[in-house]
This record gives sequence, C-alpha cells and structure tokens, in this order.
Amino acid sequence: MTGNRADARFPTPVEVRAVEGDQAHVVVVGWHIARSIGVPLAPILEATGLTAARLPGRWLEAEANCYAEHAEDLVLSGITIAPDLPVGWMEPDQ
Repeated sequence: MTGNRADARFPTPVEVRAVEGDQAHVVVVGWHIARSIGVPLAPILEATGLTAARLPGRWLEAEANCYAEHAEDLVLSGITIAPDLPVGWMEPDQ
C-alpha cells in the first residue's frame, strides 16, 4: 500500500534519538520499527514545551500517516509526551 501526506493517521510511539539544528531524528514505530528519520524540530518543541536538549532519549506519542511509502511523506500531528516507562523496562533480562 502506498502512502502520502493525506493518508489516515494512526497513534504511534515516537522515539527521539537526536537533535541536529532544526531537525529531530526520530523513530516512528508505527512506520518503521528501527529506521531513524529527520523531522522538523519546531512542531515537537511547540507541542511538548521541552527544550531541544531534553528531547534525545525521550518517547513521544503522535499520530502519523504510517502507510507513507517514503520518509519525506511522513507527517506527525497531535504530538504529546509519552508517560515514563517503568524503571528497568528497557533493560535486558537478568
């Protein structure tokens, strides 16, 4: 299925991996579980109230057109800060 900017959007976790200039490098889990893409930073800052320095490593929730075929067609909206994960959640099993 080919997607574009006008496609339906679905709730998805978004991991902020890094911030460079006016871009945030994120993984949009509902689009691709491991591929990091660059998205405009300003809407994320505006929606969350966080500074760029506080974003890397942060999990967000957003709506995205998850069927977009190309990264440049991916659009995030309704961005919010995801609840913190329980302590130890991301650590390997002992």
